Amino acid sequence: MHPILLIIIAITVIISIMGFQNIQLFEKYKFNVSAIQNRKEYIRLLSAGFLHADWGHLFFNMLTLYFFAPIVLYVYGVSGFLLVYLGSIVIGNLFSLYLYKKQSWYSAIGASGGVSGILFAAVAYAPNEIEVNFLPGYIFGALYFGYSVYMMLNPRPHENIGHKKKDGHKPECYYHPNFEYLANAARNKHEEQVRGAVKSVYGWQK
Repeated sequence: MHPILLIIIAITVIISIMGFQNIQLFEKYKFNVSAIQNRKEYIRLLSAGFLHADWGHLFFNMLTLYFFAPIVLYVYGVSGFLLVYLGSIVIGNLFSLYLYKKQSWYSAIGASGGVSGILFAAVAYAPNEIEVNFLPGYIFGALYFGYSVYMMLNPRPHENIGHKKKDGHKPECYYHPNFEYLANAARNKHEEQVRGAVKSVYGWQK
């Protein structure tokens, strides 16, 4: 495992566990429209990405990150990986802030925005070479995106916060159009290079 990926996962797990055990910390750093708008607590735009609702929520996000991050790190490097991951969390929450600016109750937590940013960056580079449970990467990405949009547009006030975590997914598609453009160009011109990258990272080749 790449050291930076290990660090991100470790930090997320540690902070999430702290949030499980400390409700004050959880409430202080979760994404909340009222706290950001009225008290200007902008740190929540990023900190919410390191909190999770429960072990299942944490495990699913970190497992997805574990599978898709290596190809992004291989292709774009550490700086590109961090730019997509952290940027997707912040941009996703900014979009939520805009979308729910009149709903002060709206809250959300989870690394889902950052994870989906990494997922789409990886799929954009190698949509056919990456498979998830025998589904081509681009199909999995489309299904993941569709579900994310549904969850984002159908929040329920006062429901368990874990069910509102998906709102951070959609904006990361807008956040890294240059990555997708470069990936498409690379794929069209250097298909063998793409296959080589996937083989180098995952140890197999279609």
